[in-house]
Amino acid sequence: METDLGSTDIAFSRHYLKTREEGVTIGGLNTQNIVIPPDHTHTFQPSDLINDQDYEIRLCVVQRGVLEVTVGEGEDETKFGIGEGGWWRIRRGERCVVWNKHGLVGAEEVRVGVVGLVERD
Repeated sequence: METDLGSTDIAFSRHYLKTREEGVTIGGLNTQNIVIPPDHTHTFQPSDLINDQDYEIRLCVVQRGVLEVTVGEGEDETKFGIGEGGWWRIRRGERCVVWNKHGLVGAEEVRVGVVGLVERD
């Protein structure tokens, strides 16, 4: 993964971002684009690290589609549906599962943009 890119790196194409599974990190902010096919899930684990550092917080926005989201576990679990333009946060140590429950034939994939603040020294 490329880290702390130079100040001349101000824009990134869709293709460039798709080829970097862990996203791009600039000045302590990590950005990712995640694609979730119909009837599939994506899990954000509390143990996910970027450059061996924890996330402080992640902000997620639905770029296209509708998701069912579960944040936390057990007594701290919260479930909700969210659509295009909606966003939610994942705090440090929280598990989050997102599900594109629309598994109908011809259903669209869901696209989620994620910005994570990486712990800084």
